[in-house]
Amino acid sequence: MPSPPITGSSPDEIIHPPHHPLRILPAVAHGLQRLRLKPKSSHGQQVLEWHMQIDGGIQEVEYDDQHHNRTTLVSVLPGPLR
Repeated sequence: MPSPPITGSSPDEIIHPPHHPLRILPAVAHGLQRLRLKPKSSHGQQVLEWHMQIDGGIQEVEYDDQHHNRTTLVSVLPGPLR
């Protein structure tokens, strides 16, 4: 059974063992995230269909990175985190 979180030095900080603080922020001003989630067809599998739904963000561009992974760049819409 996991240990309960420990309250940090401020009311908006929770420390999860082993000492990883989690800060609750009021809003996001700007953010970008690279997603490498799309599987590839290969000799062991064939991808027939793949969809990603992005809530709270916009898909900006999709490209193959230096390791040939299909990568989607998503920008986060400004506003409170949900």
